[in-house]
Amino acid sequence: AHCLREMGGERRHAFVGGTEECLTRLEAAVREMRPGIQIAGGVSPPCGQRGEAADVAVVEAIRALKADVVWLA
Repeated sequence: AHCLREMGGERRHAFVGGTEECLTRLEAAVREMRPGIQIAGGVSPPCGQRGEAADVAVVEAIRALKADVVWLA
């Protein structure tokens, strides 16, 4: 929370981890705490899937967001 309050609004943030519902709730909470924050989006990696193909898909999804800061959970 402290880090988000201190960061300038010019950076684009992305959140990675948890469920889609969790990411939606997190985004709403962050927007309330830091109005005007630029949120590029979020990625909810498939639970339980392992392997290079799954890892590559997650990395590509993160890159596609073009975020300056990526928060991992």
